[in-house]
Amino acid sequence: MWFDGDRATLTDEGRAAHDRASERVARVRRELARGIPEGDYATTMATLETMARNLGWRPAEKDGGSPTGEPRMDA
Repeated sequence: MWFDGDRATLTDEGRAAHDRASERVARVRRELARGIPEGDYATTMATLETMARNLGWRPAEKDGGSPTGEPRMDA
């Protein structure tokens, strides 16, 4: 990661590491959801998100207001 004042930019090495991590997360999610009907999975995820919001989690905001889905706790 490269910092320029208040701005951070991923280096080529950082981007490669991010891509590897994203691929692994996607693989783990597929393995965890195997055999679970899509509707059941969607209901479970919605329930877990509601529980997280009840504990203070809010999606992070980027560029003045658009949610990125990154976790953030407002506690």
